[in-house]
Amino acid sequence: MALYFISGVSGTGKTTLMHELRSRGKEAHDTDVDCIRRSKQTGESLNYDRAKIEGYEWIYPTESLKKLKTQSSTKDVFLLGSIDNFHEVIAAADEYIWMTIPLDLLTERLDKRTKQYGKSDSERKSILALYKEMSVAINPELFTLDATKSVESIADDLLDHVENGSIYHA
Repeated sequence: MALYFISGVSGTGKTTLMHELRSRGKEAHDTDVDCIRRSKQTGESLNYDRAKIEGYEWIYPTESLKKLKTQSSTKDVFLLGSIDNFHEVIAAADEYIWMTIPLDLLTERLDKRTKQYGKSDSERKSILALYKEMSVAINPELFTLDATKSVESIADDLLDHVENGSIYHA
């Protein structure tokens, strides 16, 4: 049993994949549910409006991570999201998996996005900067999911990978 951290830039379909995994009876969590906005200057928690003005880090709480890690001792647990403290989460996870997407499709998805995040110019710039940063930083040995596929196919690829037990430790 393992804790799998699946990440990708906003718009790759992480939340959709989480719902698909849940529909198949898997334990899957969205980092957005527990995350907090933390001031880059003071470290205090901020509401959305203040965070957009002041700037913030999107942090997955250590307590939530410890809980999932404990749960993963008896079953596979999937944590999906894009967060600023990803190094902490990657260190706790048994495997880190990245969702890949071509830039033109990402841009199209962001244009059609219904979620609040990613609509402002600053948020879109942040998403595209992360896309560029991660595109060159992905380790070729890292297991990736092709976000251009249907969610059913992505889930099939992920679960096939999990069942084969070929965990890659980042």
